[in-house]
Amino acid sequence: MLANAGDGLQQGVVAGGKLFGELVEFGFQSADLFIKMANERELVGEGELIDRIGFGGLELVAPRLAIVAGGAGEGGAVVTNNPAYAQHLRVLRDWGAERKYEHLYKGFNYRMDGVQGAVLGVKLRYLEGWTERRRAIASQYDRLFAGSGITTPWADPLNRHVYHIYAIQVDDRPTVQAALQARGIATGIHYPIPVHLQPAYRTPQFPAGSLPHTEAAAQRVLSLPMFAELTDEQVATVVAAVRAVV
Repeated sequence: MLANAGDGLQQGVVAGGKLFGELVEFGFQSADLFIKMANERELVGEGELIDRIGFGGLELVAPRLAIVAGGAGEGGAVVTNNPAYAQHLRVLRDWGAERKYEHLYKGFNYRMDGVQGAVLGVKLRYLEGWTERRRAIASQYDRLFAGSGITTPWADPLNRHVYHIYAIQVDDRPTVQAALQARGIATGIHYPIPVHLQPAYRTPQFPAGSLPHTEAAAQRVLSLPMFAELTDEQVATVVAAVRAVV
């Protein structure tokens, strides 16, 4: 996203998001502000979020209902090591007001309510155990799918993947999904329509076919059952069913 700075130069904001756990790595340093989306990467080492971004960056964390440690509804958080950004964000989340009834900016009512905090306060006590169980399930999936020709998620060995979603890639996804459903195995699609093909975001610069890898993945990704309560036997059943129908 670019904006004219008034002197003929352009200032930029680069917002990068990558599904299923891995953060975008930028190979350039020309933008003024980097924003990385971290929907699936809740549990990291102390200080790692800030260290990975660098000074001046923002990390957006979205503990939504479906995420590993989701609340009872919508909510989110921003992590930054820039005090100016932190203060500005505090103002923006509260109707743009620094003090009551004094609005400096056109802001929003983005304060997470107390119910969400109470729910998350309890669930966070279990997050480490849930995360390790998901990682174990993903490892079992990887092991059982080995040699099948099915594309499984890639995990950066330098990160700690939490596997909110375990998405494989298959050809003829509707047929595979229907066959699994007939066997009592629920699956999901995250996500069937790329952002640049959504009606709200269509632009002449990015017509259909302009992002072939993205569009191909959107036709092939299939999310398998992934939650901490899955047993090893259930994981094996899922894999056997997938291998039988692919």
